Amino acid sequence: MAGVKLALEKRGMELTAEGTFERNTKAVGSALRTIKRAEPEAVVMVGTYGPCAEFIKLAHKSGFDPIFVNISLLAPTRWRESLAPRVRASLSPK
Repeated sequence: MAGVKLALEKRGMELTAEGTFERNTKAVGSALRTIKRAEPEAVVMVGTYGPCAEFIKLAHKSGFDPIFVNISLLAPTRWRESLAPRVRASLSPK
């Protein structure tokens, strides 16, 4: 998170909201509500594919459609499969 904040600061930007969820769960509803209220243009996610995919699915169901970015270690193929057909870009492992 410190790296995200630093990168934003270097570009004259800052976080508008920060949401958290309990590790090893997909309980992301509270984080979604917190972040959605701030109306960001983009959401930077730090988490594994399961909760991040759940966050995106719930966001889309609620009409919230910013740019989603995940910077953590995840399984790109499993993440893409868990979101299909919502993924607009190709994700493939290196």
